[in-house]
Amino acid sequence: MDDVVRELEALINDAFRVGRAEREVEATLFEDVTLENEGEWLRMFHVDVPKALREILNRLGLSCSIYHRKDEINGFEYVANCVTDEGRRIALGFDVDYDDVAGEVVLRFASAWINAEWTLNQLVYYHEV
Repeated sequence: MDDVVRELEALINDAFRVGRAEREVEATLFEDVTLENEGEWLRMFHVDVPKALREILNRLGLSCSIYHRKDEINGFEYVANCVTDEGRRIALGFDVDYDDVAGEVVLRFASAWINAEWTLNQLVYYHEV
């Protein structure tokens, strides 16, 4: 999990310098995972992954609302509206995949925008988790 924290910290620092940043992360959130039924999928992607993302973002000093994509639409799997301790707004987007061969849940890609937030119009395809 420390590698995910380092990657997201670097991403956010880059965004603070230029206003936005994105990067391929390819960092493991969970290992030794087998998702065999819908209940296990729902628990992983509606409970466990958002909880892990929230913990990571909290370690970086961010307070966030996290949203998961409702349907198969183009866009990030997860988005987050965050605020720093100093009150600066950060919008984040994450793509997370399950690799059934390796048995891992992996954070593949992340984006960050400073002084921005996901709007209600954008969040219509998401639900808060």
